[in-house]
Amino acid sequence: LARQAVGDRALVALDIGPIGELMSPAGELRFDDAYALFAQQVRAGAQAGADLIAIETMTALGAPVSTTQVVTTSIMGAGSAKRRAGVRWVTARKIVTSWFVTLPVTMCLGAAFCAFIGLFV
Repeated sequence: LARQAVGDRALVALDIGPIGELMSPAGELRFDDAYALFAQQVRAGAQAGADLIAIETMTALGAPVSTTQVVTTSIMGAGSAKRRAGVRWVTARKIVTSWFVTLPVTMCLGAAFCAFIGLFV
C-alpha cells in the first residue's frame, strides 16, 4: 500500500517488530523458528517494494542493539538507498567508531566505580 501511495517520490521502510513470543530459554520459541518468521517478513517487504528495513527486535535474536544504533543506521540506510552522496560519511564513521568505543569505556568506568565503592565498604 505504501509503495502504491508514494510511487517513487519517497522511500518506503519495512519495520520488523516483535514476534510476540519469547525465545528459549525464557520462552518456547526456538531460534530457527524466530529466524524463519523474520525471514518471511523481509521477503514479503522486499516483494512489496520496501527500500529499507528497520529491525527493532535484534535483542530477540540475542544481539545487543541500542535505539541510537537503530535510528542512525536507518537514517544512513535511507540516505544511501537512493544516492550515496545523501549520507554524511564522516559523521557515519564517527558514529560507528563511537559504538566500538562505548562498551570498553563503560566497562572501565564501571570497574573504576566498583573499586572506588570498595574502598568504603
